[in-house]
Amino acid sequence: MAIRSFGAVNGAGTAVREGQPRPPIQAAALGVGCFIGPFERGLANGVTYAPNEKAFARRLGGRIGADATTGASVVPDCAQDYWLHGGGAGELVCVRVTDGHEVASDLKLYSRHWGTGFGAAQSDLDGQAQIKLPLLQIKAKNGGRWGGRARKLRAAVSATGKITATTIDTETVMLANEWKGATLELDAVSGKTYKVLSNNAAGVLTVETGATMATDMGANVDLGYSLSLGAKVETNGVRKALAVKVINATIDPGNEFGLEIYVDGDRKLVYSDLAMDSASPRYFKSVINDDPLNFEVEAVDLWNGSTPNVPDIRPANWYGMPSAIDSESITFLPFQVTSVEDAKVSVVGVEFGTAYEGLPVKLTFTWALGTTKYVVTATGLYGKSVVTSLPDFTVGAGEQIAKQYNPGATHAKWLKWLPKITIDHTGGAPADTKKFVVEIAPLPSAVLPGAYVLPDAKSKPLTAIRVRSATYRKVTLDGDPTVAGLAPVQAVVTGTVAEGAGFAVVAGNNDKLLLSADGRKDVEVTLTAGAAVTTAAIVAEINAAFDLVYAPAGSVNPASVYTDDAGDKFLRLSSAWYEGGGKRSSIAIKTQLTHAYTILGLSVAVTQGTNGTEAGLQFADECGGGYDGAAPADADYLAALAIGSSPLNKVPHSKGVLLTACPDVTSTAVQQAGLAYAAAKAHLFEVIEPANKLNDQDAIDFIDTTIGRGEDASTLFPSYGNVRDPDKSGVLKSVPLVGSRFGLDAKYAAANGHYCAPAAGVDAVLQRVISLPTGEDPVNGEALNPKGLNVVKFRGTTAVVWGGRTLAGATGEKFRSKRLQLSHYIHTLLDQFDYVVFALNDPDTRDSLKTDLRTFFVKEWQKRALRGNAFDDACLIKIDDENNTAADEDAGNLNAEIAVRITGFAERVIFTIGKMGVSENVSA
Repeated sequence: MAIRSFGAVNGAGTAVREGQPRPPIQAAALGVGCFIGPFERGLANGVTYAPNEKAFARRLGGRIGADATTGASVVPDCAQDYWLHGGGAGELVCVRVTDGHEVASDLKLYSRHWGTGFGAAQSDLDGQAQIKLPLLQIKAKNGGRWGGRARKLRAAVSATGKITATTIDTETVMLANEWKGATLELDAVSGKTYKVLSNNAAGVLTVETGATMATDMGANVDLGYSLSLGAKVETNGVRKALAVKVINATIDPGNEFGLEIYVDGDRKLVYSDLAMDSASPRYFKSVINDDPLNFEVEAVDLWNGSTPNVPDIRPANWYGMPSAIDSESITFLPFQVTSVEDAKVSVVGVEFGTAYEGLPVKLTFTWALGTTKYVVTATGLYGKSVVTSLPDFTVGAGEQIAKQYNPGATHAKWLKWLPKITIDHTGGAPADTKKFVVEIAPLPSAVLPGAYVLPDAKSKPLTAIRVRSATYRKVTLDGDPTVAGLAPVQAVVTGTVAEGAGFAVVAGNNDKLLLSADGRKDVEVTLTAGAAVTTAAIVAEINAAFDLVYAPAGSVNPASVYTDDAGDKFLRLSSAWYEGGGKRSSIAIKTQLTHAYTILGLSVAVTQGTNGTEAGLQFADECGGGYDGAAPADADYLAALAIGSSPLNKVPHSKGVLLTACPDVTSTAVQQAGLAYAAAKAHLFEVIEPANKLNDQDAIDFIDTTIGRGEDASTLFPSYGNVRDPDKSGVLKSVPLVGSRFGLDAKYAAANGHYCAPAAGVDAVLQRVISLPTGEDPVNGEALNPKGLNVVKFRGTTAVVWGGRTLAGATGEKFRSKRLQLSHYIHTLLDQFDYVVFALNDPDTRDSLKTDLRTFFVKEWQKRALRGNAFDDACLIKIDDENNTAADEDAGNLNAEIAVRITGFAERVIFTIGKMGVSENVSA
């Protein structure tokens, strides 16, 4: 208790000390529900608080359908019924039970570099390396498909026998049901896909009933297959995923960035100003992870200051140097060569087939000198892409120039997922085990419509054009990007001497050219002598010489005929780089004896293309790879209800009695654990009768012989009701009624300020119930009520709770509202009286304590929670020398005895009526 002093302190005089009154006792909360079971999201195997319906939806998600890897759950339905029937009252304390194998979805964001193309010089722009660096990772704060389930798998089985009509044994270790809902495509079957219903941990997938996969394969022995699981799309078009959008910072847009976080298309968080520098007060990791209002994401620093902190060390949803820009579209380069360990190796071509769909993956080529081949492995970049069974890449003698890796050579459908990659061993074979790495990063075309392109992201970051449609590399726009962005220009050299009557080529005098395209191997050209050689003939000979060095024919041909407006013909040499330009493209004319440069009007020099403007994309980029885990087992529930270690033990007593249930579970072990926990912690556990218990005696026997009894438990019979399925038009769904009942508890308690008025009777309407599983015949309340089974029945067209008892045995409180009110007082006393602990154990403290208790219980009596004509009839408080002896004081005990008369309710209304006798006077 705070004290202020006035007047004299050290000198003579009067001093006054003002004592602050002790705050009144705050009663514990009323009507707090507690559901234990699967939720769409939320802290796994821990407590999540939901003070209102909006908070519940944000922290724990929505309904769980059969597409979840855990299977369908009715726990969220019960929570929604709680809010519906509570009318704004109450609070939920929930424990999300999982099997412990859930996986959080994630997304990696890369730096604002334009990528490395074919691994040419890396300082062409900004004086720094241009490899796109992974800077930060955004992870869902907890596991589950809610954050994005996208994943892909590309592999092959070992034998045709691994595929039956409805199963495929992938021989790959998997998480149970991680591919549930995925699309399976067999390389041997064209134009047909199969929906995956389930998979086990050994990698055996089961597809929809009626499939004929083995028959569909016929005699085709191609054993490749693909699995693809995208974001779930609701009927209203909403994509179920966590998504991240990079935005411009407001304080320092030239050096910092911002993030917007979306869930299912709704923006949940905005961080306007973030920095990569860990010393900054706006360091992104601290700002995001320390935000008390952030229930969605966790930020991970992947950069950690490993390179100089320059403006390009900021994340972007997509950033790069376009390969082409026209009046309505921009085309990007969807790959980068991130490392080449041996200078003898260069990557000179990446070719995407017409069927390519996009797979974000890192390909690592490791040279095996003894077998002259690359062993090719793949790991997912993001979205949990997995690729196995990749063919190796042999580079034999005489194949060291323009050798192409074609993954489609063994399984044609590989080209749907991976490009062809062409390399040169210009100086011979590399050293053993040396690697080169290519990252394939296609645009996420499904989420790009409605996004924005920044055609000149570096110089004009506020100029944005809306995306109309997209492929894995090209975006078509609603405006003209050339007003702000510039396309890269290809390296071109044009001769200054026109063909005229023809060029005079003299053997051994001026018949030689030595050329190089894009920094690749030099090609020597010998021109056929003649007095009047045409430009077309020279072009043909240059291209033929390149065809002898590079395969396939025409892939690197640099020469063509240029005709100006006057009709004169000049020789033109251009970069072979198929992406169309930039400083990575070059034409080199090199010194050579008996050269033909002069007659063609060429000069010995290296000519490079020019880069365009750096372009970026701003869009809500989806996370992927989320996994719910398998359906929790009884052991997972038992851990949540363990008396000594339950996460509920951390719930403060200020929350009061927890109205607890496990709506998905009717197993004996779990419900008995619930009864035991409630008894040990002064809570209430709602026992759920199995749905197949449809007659009175079966329901009674289930309690008496299977579950057991206790005054801290109650049940409804029937425990289930049929409601309209909110996700399927015209279909009824069976849900436990416990959510509705707890909501009514919260509503009644809030209205009265106590539990004494039971949540039962004509006003205790179960709003959504259309029918009961027991059918039209009413259950027998005469048999059920004495046994503590609270009846659910129809009164007219509405279903109501018609009972207010506990499952107490021969002893114990039989009325549910009285038990709840007494437990409510227990939690209030446990919560509010720590101030007495370590106080002086003397009559003054006892009197003070008695005064506080009396003040509290008088209010309870005044609101009719306690019954008595006078307060002393309703509550007795004894704290005196009689129950606080010297021995008690020596033991450190202060004893307070409280006896309350809790107000009951009328379970039956008994009218006595009879015929009056002739001598009775009714008017008296």
